[in-house]
Amino acid sequence: MTMKNPPHPGRIIRQECIEPLGLTITDAAARLGVKRQTLNNLVNGRAGISPEMSIRLRPSAAADSGQRRRILRRTAARAMRIDNMKTIAITIDEHTLRTVDQLVGASRVLRNRSVVVRVALREFAERERRRLVEERERAVLRKQRGRLACQARALVAEQARL
Repeated sequence: MTMKNPPHPGRIIRQECIEPLGLTITDAAARLGVKRQTLNNLVNGRAGISPEMSIRLRPSAAADSGQRRRILRRTAARAMRIDNMKTIAITIDEHTLRTVDQLVGASRVLRNRSVVVRVALREFAERERRRLVEERERAVLRKQRGRLACQARALVAEQARL
């Protein structure tokens, strides 16, 4: 179930990164190498996180990787409120992304890109599982066919001697 009003990423950055480190917006902006107004717009919910900003935030998001993982886990839990899901990052080329967007626009069931990717991965995993099972069964049948052929040759040779 998705949240009706998920928290803005800037609010999370303020609460989980800037405030715990005791930094002001000016200090944090200087450490990140951005203008104070740029960071201010982000943490006050007036701007999103650009790709450049996400790269700048990466090393300063937490003092150690354990704290960073805890922050990411809490952020994902707040945003999704789903206990049994894990977050992964994927890279999709423009053509595929347009195709996904067309599927979302044309479907009543597929509400957003994430749903399309989850459904596609689930179906792919199921097809792969079935393919592996069939491959194992074919290997067993080949073995049995070989044994049967050996037994048939032995019977034919025995009957020829009689």
